[in-house]
Amino acid sequence: MLTNLFDKTFTVINQIPKSNFSGQKVSWEKHVLKGCACEGGIYDKSKKAISLSGGKFTVYIKNVEKFKPPCFAEKAEDGYYSAPRDKRADFFTLGKGDLIVFDIIPDEVPKSVEEYDALIEKYGTNMMTVSGYEVFNVKDWRTNHIEVY
Repeated sequence: MLTNLFDKTFTVINQIPKSNFSGQKVSWEKHVLKGCACEGGIYDKSKKAISLSGGKFTVYIKNVEKFKPPCFAEKAEDGYYSAPRDKRADFFTLGKGDLIVFDIIPDEVPKSVEEYDALIEKYGTNMMTVSGYEVFNVKDWRTNHIEVY
């Protein structure tokens, strides 16, 4: 029997910027993602292995078809930030600085930078902030996923 490596459920808190060119955050959104996994350390492509590093993680997310890039796009459906708010609930994104908590959290969606920072403090060692990601989405490939670091 094969082991399901994507058996965890994580919470993502997105920080929505004012524009593609502004660092000012104007709102926050919360998504619960099933089909996740986490490794302690950062994946080193040159060594093809996880390099252990204190407080650093690589997260794997299976739900590739629900991912939208973290941007404002000319066509609303091409970027998460430009999609109508009511449509965003069907998708998720991973922008630099977004929070991933390695569990389902009961907390409300933050309404300010201070509330967002309080979540980082609260979940300390059970979370990571997104530095970047890579999407692996190949037609007819059963192991499509997103690597987040």
